[in-house]
Amino acid sequence: MKIQDVSRQLGMTTRSIRYYEERGLLGAISKEENGYRVFREEDVERLKLIGWLRELGMSIEDIRSCLDEAMVGDMTAIRVHMMRRRKAFVEEIVQLKLLIQQMDQLIHIPGNTEGNLLAMKLEQAAEQAKRVDKVRNSWEDKWDFDSLAKQYDTKVKDVEHKQSLTCEQQGHEQANAHNHGEGNTHGHAQSHGCGHSHGHSHDHSEGHSHGHSHSHSQENAHGQGHSNKHSHSHGHSHGPVDYNGALQRASELANIKPGDRGLDLGIGTGNLTTYCLSKGAIMTGVDQSEQMIERCREKWPSVRLLLGNMMALPVVNETFDFVVSSFALHHMTDEQQQIALQEIDQVVVPGSRVVLADLMFEDEDHRQSYYADVLQSGRKDQIEKMSKVDYPDCSNLLAWLRSNGYEAEVEQLDTLTSIVYAIKQRA
Repeated sequence: MKIQDVSRQLGMTTRSIRYYEERGLLGAISKEENGYRVFREEDVERLKLIGWLRELGMSIEDIRSCLDEAMVGDMTAIRVHMMRRRKAFVEEIVQLKLLIQQMDQLIHIPGNTEGNLLAMKLEQAAEQAKRVDKVRNSWEDKWDFDSLAKQYDTKVKDVEHKQSLTCEQQGHEQANAHNHGEGNTHGHAQSHGCGHSHGHSHDHSEGHSHGHSHSHSQENAHGQGHSNKHSHSHGHSHGPVDYNGALQRASELANIKPGDRGLDLGIGTGNLTTYCLSKGAIMTGVDQSEQMIERCREKWPSVRLLLGNMMALPVVNETFDFVVSSFALHHMTDEQQQIALQEIDQVVVPGSRVVLADLMFEDEDHRQSYYADVLQSGRKDQIEKMSKVDYPDCSNLLAWLRSNGYEAEVEQLDTLTSIVYAIKQRA
């Protein structure tokens, strides 16, 4: 078949066909004595597949890396490239939505607005759009989550589900070592970051925490009708909370009914999703780590898995009955956490539930006193690990949710582990 015939059959220009040949996507093309190219049926099929993948936005380099596998029907080879392109598309959509919001505000500025005031508003809108985009793109993987995917579930089984905080008499040493990755021998494993999970431990000496505490019972905000005993403050909270216990409690607070559509942010290998599935939920999971997603797919092939992060949710025109996240927020800065909350708010409707389990400070005073104890302890490994995380301020999360139309409460599981849970009340 001559190149003009292939062009007519596929609706592809001869220039494009020659370009794909030059880029090595077709291999050697036979030529007649007169120099005309002769395309085999296999070449035509390859061109057809190349054309489809290009229409879906895949780059030449991505196509080259998976084309041979795609020709024999290996979707695994294509999937990772499509997930990356999909993530990039969504990030563009998210940024465009922000720009549209800024323009909507500017469009409604009165026509007789003073020149200097108009210039100021334009500058503010442009700076805000640039700042939000910069914050979204500034997240970095400090723990190499892909490398932790294969051993993650093994570590979860091996850890000792125990924690308690201490202030030793000499120097008030607050031992709260966050041991990530290799060599993790005790503590509890957690999901982290914009969408990651890995082994995480609290290395605590026996003792008690400093400060004050007060606890009270309150009715569950989700109408389950039982009292939840929890403690606010730096507290004398001795009760150990294991990883799976925290996940189970988070799933309970989501008040899941069979058939509810749930979104798990930072799904990791799917451990929180496991509890949600057991209650009859239909789950979608988001994670930044490709390897975590692949591990989760092995365990839960029925779960829809998307590559992305909490600051640019990779869902378009979708809403969910509940959104859950476990130990992910504290791998973002306070500003990034606020953007994540705004993204969550875009995918819920009145009646939807939001449940965020994490290591949290009660307020800024708690944060400062905790950091002071860490610095006073002099433990360089502990100080280094603390520099990689930013535990959420529980009071800020509650304030944001309540000011944006949620009924929000917190259940404190131990001195640092809390679950913020909320119901969307109004649009």
